[in-house]
Amino acid sequence: MKPAVRGKSGGLASSGVETLIERLRDQGVEAGRKEARRIEAEARTRALEIEKAAEEKARQIVEQAVSRADAIKTGGKDALKVITPVDGSEIAAVYAHTSEQAQAMIAKGVAAFKAWRQVPAPRRGELVRLLGEELRAEKENLGRLVSLECGKIYQEGLGEVQEMIDICDFAVGLSRQLYGLTIASERPGHAMR
Repeated sequence: MKPAVRGKSGGLASSGVETLIERLRDQGVEAGRKEARRIEAEARTRALEIEKAAEEKARQIVEQAVSRADAIKTGGKDALKVITPVDGSEIAAVYAHTSEQAQAMIAKGVAAFKAWRQVPAPRRGELVRLLGEELRAEKENLGRLVSLECGKIYQEGLGEVQEMIDICDFAVGLSRQLYGLTIASERPGHAMR
């Protein structure tokens, strides 16, 4: 006796095809998931590489700036006195740079910016948030410094520092805003357009 084979309207033959289609669909979905996990892992690895490279570049720039600052401190005629308007006393000295030194510093700043702009906006916003926290922690000392440097009363000095804190808070929010044609993404080198 032959097995029953039913027609196009359903039955045994079409259920085998449907099973095959379902199995192929499941395999395709699983392959897609694996590919998505691989891409996500690559993106995380690349993000960490970019973050480490940016941190290293920033560290190098800071070290070079400190080294240059130490090298150009010639004292005497090149030192510019900083006088407080409070009582006219000298509170610091700054040192002049040559045109070449200034151009080199500008070039380093441009190079640092090129690395920094590769860091996703939300990550840059996190750094601004941390800056705001540092300002909060040192608000009283910074307020005294502003008062001494600018001749303002202490409360106005505190107000100046509070403005910096407020700008940091505002900028952190902007790092996640959805304005314009481009939306910032957590992934390095990625934006939704």
